[in-house]
Amino acid sequence: MSNLEDKPPFEVTVWEPHSLPPNLRSDEHPIFLFRVGTVEGQWYQNDLDYCILSCINREQGNGHFGILVDYFEESCRRDKLNLRFVEIMNERFLKHLIEKRGFVKKGADAIKYF
Repeated sequence: MSNLEDKPPFEVTVWEPHSLPPNLRSDEHPIFLFRVGTVEGQWYQNDLDYCILSCINREQGNGHFGILVDYFEESCRRDKLNLRFVEIMNERFLKHLIEKRGFVKKGADAIKYF
């Protein structure tokens, strides 16, 4: 794990899904937007997992994706939750999570148990 004090901050805000009708919005599990340097996406928390819905790395090779994973893993250990990437469609990304980051495939998701 890297020293998170020297890294880009984990920025977060609640996603305001104005395009969704009120009956489809969830106050129980709100969706958040995150950004760590050049990596941004959406996540939510349920009773078992931190779930990453989307993740875009605008500049590969600068280490910001690894820093994002470090932030989430630290939170998972603290909160006793798992880390889940939801509905992965990119096979190369799935392979990276499994081979380099310790995730396992579960359906269309990749999950790391803590």
